[in-house]
Amino acid sequence: MVNIQAMPNATKPLQVQTVAVEDEAAAVLGELQAALVELVGSLPGRNARAVDLQRTLGLDKKLGWQLFTFVSASHVVDEVSSVPGAPSMKRIIAAAGRKKSPRAVLDRVAGAFEAFEEFVDGHGGDRDELAMLLRNLAGDVDRADDVRVRKSVFRGLAHVWGVRASTLVRTAVMHAGRAGARTTDDVLVVVGYVGLQRLRHDAPFSLSATVGIDSNPAAGAEAPPMRTEGPVIGPMELLEEYCSKPLPRTMPRTDALGEIETEFLFPPSSRAGAVTLCTSQHIEDAWTGPQRQHGLNSLVKMPTESYVCELLVPTGWTDPGTARASVYGRRGAVERVHDLRTIDLLPQRETVACFRGVSLPTGLPEAPRHHEAVAAMMERLGWTGTTYDMYRCVVEYPVLHTMIRIAVDTTKGVAADR
Repeated sequence: MVNIQAMPNATKPLQVQTVAVEDEAAAVLGELQAALVELVGSLPGRNARAVDLQRTLGLDKKLGWQLFTFVSASHVVDEVSSVPGAPSMKRIIAAAGRKKSPRAVLDRVAGAFEAFEEFVDGHGGDRDELAMLLRNLAGDVDRADDVRVRKSVFRGLAHVWGVRASTLVRTAVMHAGRAGARTTDDVLVVVGYVGLQRLRHDAPFSLSATVGIDSNPAAGAEAPPMRTEGPVIGPMELLEEYCSKPLPRTMPRTDALGEIETEFLFPPSSRAGAVTLCTSQHIEDAWTGPQRQHGLNSLVKMPTESYVCELLVPTGWTDPGTARASVYGRRGAVERVHDLRTIDLLPQRETVACFRGVSLPTGLPEAPRHHEAVAAMMERLGWTGTTYDMYRCVVEYPVLHTMIRIAVDTTKGVAADR
């Protein structure tokens, strides 16, 4: 809450006093809880359980449990969603009146609830929004609630942009380059788009052949030899064998910076008519010298139900115990999210699963042929004789223009010796 006082001298600045919303919430909810505790204490019987309150006040099971949860909460701010709604609170007060609770107690509850409703209206708009605000301020993330919110956002953005995907899988495979792992490493990127739907005729779907390379030199490592050329980024290839048929019509475009964008046109459809696309891109000499960590950054560019990020690194290069996932969002400059600023980390908790000693990526029910496409490209490059550690992160309903990063540290002593 912000209180503003006008000063007698108009040339002086206004005096502004602020009260942290979490402190105000604690005060408002604390008073409401205290008033309800007093009300429960004024009722006949012990009322030590939810079922006791339900029977004493003649409430339904859900409302009885809701009231008991809020009254008995040790951290009342965490239970803002348990506060009964206005019609239910009227029922509780009326029922307590019939049980001869004192008028002063009933008035205290009514006043405390009115103050709570004003607080909700001023800060949150509704209960769900206020609960989300208070959780964010406390740094707490309820995963189930977070996914529910992101699912709602996904549906809205799919409607706005007119395109959506069921599953998007991005797999990066690392391998020693032609000059050897001590000098350079290569990367293969295979992307599968499963269940692509255009929801409107005027909503094109496009892919651009852009890859960013991020070098993470190991501390104290000997400087690699000077290179006359940077990474050799191959063109994006459409792997037709792993795409649905018929293939969409394509319209390649080259922008002012020389980047190639391919626009895919296919009729709007339901899930039954959705298409699947698979692309591949090979980067030679992605970086030079020993690295301190390996990672995969995936920028979310399309409303997607499930985004799968996979990183395959030759066994022995990395320490699986250090694998982690982060989600970044650059609110004021979404195009610069790749800066990986700590301040841009979102409170979205994701996990990384590790599959050790595999020769090929394991299959995914959501993308049944994706691992076949990766295997075909690895065979073409002659990489199938290597054993890999695979790191996989699955994000449900990722938000547009956030970036999912999975990273893993190199094994001590291996970064400089492999």
